[in-house]
Amino acid sequence: MSTDPVKQEPPQPKPRQVTEAAATKMELRKRQEKQGAAKAPCPSTSRSKTGYHSSDAMALKTAKKLAELQEGKKALESQLAVITQKTSELTLPMLEVAGHTGPALVFRPWTNEDMKAYMQQLPNVVEGGKKFCAAIKTFCMEVQPTWPELRRLLLFHMGQTNFDKIKGDLVGEYRVIHLTFDDAANNHYRAALDKLCATINRAFPRKVVMSKVKACVQQMAESTKDYFSRLLAVHNEYSGVDEPSDLGDVMGHWESAFSQYFLNGLLPDVFAVMKDTCLDMKNARLEKLRKHAKCAHEKLKDEREAEDKLISEAHRQTQLTLAHTVTKPAAHFPRGRGRGRGNWKHQQPAKKPPNSYCYICGDPNYWVKDCPKRIIKGETVAQAD
Repeated sequence: MSTDPVKQEPPQPKPRQVTEAAATKMELRKRQEKQGAAKAPCPSTSRSKTGYHSSDAMALKTAKKLAELQEGKKALESQLAVITQKTSELTLPMLEVAGHTGPALVFRPWTNEDMKAYMQQLPNVVEGGKKFCAAIKTFCMEVQPTWPELRRLLLFHMGQTNFDKIKGDLVGEYRVIHLTFDDAANNHYRAALDKLCATINRAFPRKVVMSKVKACVQQMAESTKDYFSRLLAVHNEYSGVDEPSDLGDVMGHWESAFSQYFLNGLLPDVFAVMKDTCLDMKNARLEKLRKHAKCAHEKLKDEREAEDKLISEAHRQTQLTLAHTVTKPAAHFPRGRGRGRGNWKHQQPAKKPPNSYCYICGDPNYWVKDCPKRIIKGETVAQAD
C-alpha cells in the first residue's frame, strides 16, 4: 500500500449568484453608458426611502433636465422667430404678388442695384419740392416701401446735407397693411407721407430758372402745337408762377408773360406772316395768338410744298431733255477716198430720220409722205406728163 498522500484537487470557485435586482441594475448601467448619460459607476444596491434604487433616481433627474432644456430651446426659438419676423416687417419693402387666393403682399430685400434703379425715377429735390413730392407719392403707391426703408432710400438719393432737413419726419414704423393704398387700414401711412411732403415743400421751394424758359424756342420741323405744349411745361416748371385754371375775360400777369415768350420763340418766317395776319398782336389774347400761329405755319408749309413741287417738275423736264439729246443721232459727214480726202466742209449735213419731222418743209407735226409741198409737186409732175 502506497504511503504517498493522496493528491486532492483544489476547490473550484462557485459561480456567483446574480440576483434579479443586480441584473436590472447592470442593464440600466449599460444603457446609461451607451447613451452617455452617466459615466460614473452606480453606488451599491441600497434602496432609497421611496423604494427605488439610487440609479433610477439619477435617471429620472437626468430625464427631467433634458425635458427642461428642450422646453427652453423651443421657447428661445419661438422668441427668435417673433423677433426675426418683426425685423423683416420693418426693414424690407412690401411688394404685391399673385398669391393662392389673390394678390398678396410679400417682403423682398433691397439691393444697391434696386435702389439705384428706383431712385433714378425721382427728380432732383433741389429743383423744387412740389415736383419731388408728386413723384415720391407715386413711388410709395407703386413700390410700397416701409418707413425705415423709405428713410434709407431718401438718404441714398438726396445726400446727407439735404436729408438732414427732413429726417425729423422719417421716424416711425409705418408700413402698408392693405393692398389698396386708399384703404382705411393705411391711414397712418398716408398721414405720415402727407406730413413728409409738407416738410419737403417748405425746405425746398420752387427754383426759378428763367434762362431755360428763354432758351425754349420752336425748332425747324416742329409744329406750333408741339412748341406751345413744350413751352408751357417748361414755363410752369421754371417760371415760379402757377398756371391759372381759368384765364378769365381780362388778361392776367401769367397770360401776358407767357404770350410774350411764345411770340419770341416762334420761327422768324412764322412771326413775319403773323405780323401781316394778326392785327394788334401785342394786346391779343393767348388763344388768338395760337390760332394765328397755326395758320401762319400751315400757310408757309403749303407754299414750301408748292415750291418743292415746281422744283421737282423742273428737274424732271431737265432730265427728259437731257435724255432726248443723248439719244438723238449725230450728223454724218461723208469722206472721200483715202484718209483725209474730201472737202467735208462743203458737204450738206445728213438727213434726219423721217419719223422726227418733215425734211422738206421742216414741220415736226407730220412726216414726209404727208407733206403738202410734196403732194403739190407730185400733182404738177403728173400734169406735165
